[in-house]
Amino acid sequence: MHNKYKIVLFFLMIALSTPTMLFAYVDAVPEFIIPGESGGQEGYTASDNILAQGINWYIGVPHVDNKKARSCFLQAAKLGNPKADMWIARSSFTGRVGFPKDVAKAQKIASKNKSKVEELAKKGDVQAMFLLASMYQFGLAVSQDYAKAISWYKKGADRGYALALGNIGSMYHAGQGVKQSHEKAFSLYKKSAESGNTFSMVGVGSLYRDGTGVEQDYVKEAAWYKKAAERGNADAMIALGGIYSRGRGMDKNYSLAMDWYKKAADLGEPRAMTNIGFMYSDGKSVKKSDTTAMDWYKKGAELGDPVAMRSVGFMYENGRSIKKNYNSAMEWYKKAVALGEPGAMHYIAMLYYNGFGVDKNYASAMEWQKKSAEKGVPNAIGWVGYMYEKGQGDVKSRSDAIKWYKKGAALGNEFSKKSLKRLE
Repeated sequence: MHNKYKIVLFFLMIALSTPTMLFAYVDAVPEFIIPGESGGQEGYTASDNILAQGINWYIGVPHVDNKKARSCFLQAAKLGNPKADMWIARSSFTGRVGFPKDVAKAQKIASKNKSKVEELAKKGDVQAMFLLASMYQFGLAVSQDYAKAISWYKKGADRGYALALGNIGSMYHAGQGVKQSHEKAFSLYKKSAESGNTFSMVGVGSLYRDGTGVEQDYVKEAAWYKKAAERGNADAMIALGGIYSRGRGMDKNYSLAMDWYKKAADLGEPRAMTNIGFMYSDGKSVKKSDTTAMDWYKKGAELGDPVAMRSVGFMYENGRSIKKNYNSAMEWYKKAVALGEPGAMHYIAMLYYNGFGVDKNYASAMEWQKKSAEKGVPNAIGWVGYMYEKGQGDVKSRSDAIKWYKKGAALGNEFSKKSLKRLE
């Protein structure tokens, strides 16, 4: 991934941020299915129709309703539909549709249903084709294989599973299994969005934001997010909240930002809960309250948001709204790290560096700083440079220090910029 294509910063006012990419998380389904209809595919069962309705509620046709989507998934699974079980697995894998993020549980369910879904896909079931493709895309019960993912998505799209185009678009956006092409991603997202897929609407907005594949236009970015948000897409609500918070493409308005975050939180979106916590922590549109911030962080953490977990750890480490407890901080940081959160890696490094709750250990500190730095966390990159400069945790090396400071400076880290100027 290239750092210049950065995600909308959903997690505002965070001391550490990681430059990642936003690719529309797109899920496909045939045209909106009225109860009792076959969905246009011979051999579809009643449970297939229930499942298809659930997917429609999830992507926003006619609007997003995760409670109904979750109910349909569970109902179809209870009727013995392996595709419904796979939807529950992938929802648990990503922490969506009201299912807490639980990768281990997701892999267990997916492994149990893998062979049945694969068999159905090979027989021409387009829903199964989509699921098999996504399994390969995310490495769910199979080894991650982007080429196979693209192949199965295209097979489904060729059979009329039109909204699968959005998933293919996301892979062109990321350059997964295909040569990266933002122009193709934009075209595919837009076709998918026009069929009602709110996740593809978010994808279109993200490309307008970055000016990749299309001329940069913050007003159009906001318009696409708003279109998806008004149809109930929580990702779009969070993105729109971020825009109002920063005032990009529209006037800055913390109150409206909070409104959109709360709407997403009401839909059970843990990232929105975390963002509300940041708003209370910084006193944006509300009275500053570490206690209320902690409450929101814990809500997000309980639903599997790794940034919320990191934030709970930060509150324990610094004794904000709760008695300072380095052991509890370390526990929460490790929970976040288990879900791939790079900022928590930096915080663990600092605990080892300072000897807070653990024996001071520069080698361990350097190890964790490098893990965080390799994920692109600017503060961690600056610290790796500093530790090389001082010979802490590794051999003292001016050249290595300069190399890391250059990386940090390129990402806007002020400490790295000042250090680089001092050494050069």
